[in-house]
Amino acid sequence: MEFNDNQFNQKSGPSKGRLFVFIGSFIGLVVLVAAPYYIWDNFFDAQAVSERKTQKQYEAFLEWEKKYEETMKNDTYGGKTPQETLDLFVAALQNDDLELASKYFALGDYGEVDEKWINGLYSLREKGDLVDMIVELEKMQPSFRNTGSDKVSEYVLFGNDGIVDYSVIFKLNLFSNVWKIESL
Repeated sequence: MEFNDNQFNQKSGPSKGRLFVFIGSFIGLVVLVAAPYYIWDNFFDAQAVSERKTQKQYEAFLEWEKKYEETMKNDTYGGKTPQETLDLFVAALQNDDLELASKYFALGDYGEVDEKWINGLYSLREKGDLVDMIVELEKMQPSFRNTGSDKVSEYVLFGNDGIVDYSVIFKLNLFSNVWKIESL
């Protein structure tokens, strides 16, 4: 029997071609099994879609909360007491600085002064009622009604009949510890 040198030089075991076919088949099988799951989970499964939507909303809320807290911490317009905030507000009105006066109002949910306060102040000035408002604000006294919180304070102006004509509600900004005008 004659032996060929090529027969002795061949390695035993699978050839490279068979190995690539095996690996390719394995990857194809994994893709074939995983792709439908991926497609179902990302596009058709209502619970998975709902959970992702909820997660995105939660992340958006956390981002809003972070920005809100930062804005509130940087809000330094106001006094250490409600009376000090009232005095600062009246002084700004007396100086006809309505932009500064508007900064003593409590910030909204997105860290901004509500336009109704700014527009209201300008409207009072246009009507010539700003001086009357200043006079009334200077007469205001702390209310003796219990607000139920040491973070809210009310100042009132009583009419001749003993009934409250006007009130100003102050609220403590817990992030910067300044008192803000909540309502007027």
